[in-house]
Amino acid sequence: MLKSYIGYLICIIFFSIRICNAGVACIQCLTYPTCHDCASGEMCVVVKPDCHSCGSANCVKKR
Repeated sequence: MLKSYIGYLICIIFFSIRICNAGVACIQCLTYPTCHDCASGEMCVVVKPDCHSCGSANCVKKR
């Protein structure tokens, strides 16, 4: 019970109440995804974390 309550609080703090539901236990991510320095001609693309994934960040070529 306490573990799921803590997970829910983390969802509220780090994500959005609209993403996390009280009935869903969210995973716990320790950091927000960030890119290292991208090469010239590349840009950082971040997939935001949600209750089911910690997200990701990758350098991709600019279009």
